[in-house]
Amino acid sequence: MDDIEKFDKFLSFYGKYYQTVSEISMPCPVHDKDCPSIKHKECISKSKEPLVSSDFMMYSFDDICRDTETIDICNLPSTCDGLYLDKKRKVLYFIEYKGVK
Repeated sequence: MDDIEKFDKFLSFYGKYYQTVSEISMPCPVHDKDCPSIKHKECISKSKEPLVSSDFMMYSFDDICRDTETIDICNLPSTCDGLYLDKKRKVLYFIEYKGVK
C-alpha cells in the first residue's frame, strides 16, 4: 500500500464530512459543536447562498477540526475549508473560500 492509499484510508474515517462544495461554501453554517460565545451570534453575511454551487464532493476540513476532541472548540486553528485527494494524479488539494463568488 503506497502513501496515497494510506492517506485515502485515513480520510475514509471522516466520511461524514465528505460533503458537496455547495454545503462547505455556505456562509454562516450552523454547527452542532460551536463555541458557546459565538453559537448564537447573528450571521452578518449578506448572502444566504453558497459561494460555489456544485455537487462536487470533498472533505470539510473545518468540520473535521471542529469535531476533534483535542482541539479547543473556542480556540480553533485557522484551517482550509476543504480537502480533496485526487488519487489518480496523487495530488492533495487544499481549498479556501474568501467570501467572494
